[in-house]
Amino acid sequence: MESAWDVILNSAQETTKDNKGPARLSNNRLSYIPNHFFEGLHNLKELYLDRNSLRDLPEELLKLTKLEILDLSNNCISEFHPRLKFRRMRNLRRLNLDNNVLSDITSITKLKTLRELRANNNLLGSMTTDISKLTKLRLLYLDNNQLISLPDSIGRLKSLCVLRLNNNNIESLPDAICSLHQLQVLELRANLLSSLPESIKELENLAKLDISNNKLTSLPNELVKCNRLTHLNAHNNLLESIPAKFGQLSRLLTLNLRENRLINLPADIGKLTSLTELDLSHNELVVLPEDLGKLTKLTEIKLNNNPSLLAVPDSFRKLVLTRKIHLQHCSLSQIPFEMGVVYNQLTYVNLSYNHFDTMPNLQGMDHVISFNISNNRINDVTEQIDQLEILRELYVVNNKLTHLPSTIGRLKKLEIMDVSENILVDLP
Repeated sequence: MESAWDVILNSAQETTKDNKGPARLSNNRLSYIPNHFFEGLHNLKELYLDRNSLRDLPEELLKLTKLEILDLSNNCISEFHPRLKFRRMRNLRRLNLDNNVLSDITSITKLKTLRELRANNNLLGSMTTDISKLTKLRLLYLDNNQLISLPDSIGRLKSLCVLRLNNNNIESLPDAICSLHQLQVLELRANLLSSLPESIKELENLAKLDISNNKLTSLPNELVKCNRLTHLNAHNNLLESIPAKFGQLSRLLTLNLRENRLINLPADIGKLTSLTELDLSHNELVVLPEDLGKLTKLTEIKLNNNPSLLAVPDSFRKLVLTRKIHLQHCSLSQIPFEMGVVYNQLTYVNLSYNHFDTMPNLQGMDHVISFNISNNRINDVTEQIDQLEILRELYVVNNKLTHLPSTIGRLKKLEIMDVSENILVDLP
């Protein structure tokens, strides 16, 4: 009778004969690999041992000298035995060590052919200085560890294109990181950064930068020279301003500055004419530059939770692709144009928690599905309400309504109507 290991081995050999497929041993309960298990599989190029219970790297693996892809993620590996001679695996290109309990990966730096290294969700407290030996590395993922700093030697990874260090405890970046001239994606979300190096301008191929959820009080002026940047996320920091020449980032498609302390914006921001997404919510903006109206590719206006914002620029009428308006929790008392006429694709409007005494003009809002003007000073919903022909949600909570117009009965698609906390004396 065949043992369980024989069955697995025969299956692996059948799958991989003539190098036609990878060996997949994923999602089992393997805690070790027996001796001689990989005999007969010397030509194997891909091996998947993820989602098992392995506690160390089997020495048997070193016999697979032609292996190119190795997945050891979701195991219980805490260390690599010193006697393991990784240099034998001279063809390994991709190594996945995600979701283990590793505190050190120095041994891995002997795998000089590595192109991709993943070690997310481990217990790494530092990055070995020997990381510089992985000169062919293009992708490095070290999210969700306990890193507090980066070695200067990281600047020698001249082939690196993607570097992800999200959810660590990194307080500062070495200037050497700006020597990674091939870097296209740099993610540093949820660390403890208080500043970025001015030499960041040397990241000439940088396309995506995520520095959200840090402690940044400013952005370096030289950032505007990263002219290939298309995605910038700096939300939830302590930013009080952005560089005056921010408009030089003319290729930006998305810009997230949500949850900062911005008081004003440079007029130069109007030069970001490629922007399709802009989030300025949860700041302290008082006045908006008219040049924001030049960002004509925007489909959403996200300015909510700027409690001192008194007005929307008339130039906003040029943002004709707008589908959603988020202007709640500001200090607005009017909109200087007919939103439904200007924005003929409008589907969502939230003007709650402002100072409106009267309803804005509803003409042309025949595509609006949700309309919220709660917590204002409205005393009349207006007979125009039937302009919202496909409205599903209407919120007029905590205003000064004494009656509802008879035309409200024409809203045949209405599913939710909340007019609580008013002074209604009758219903139509």
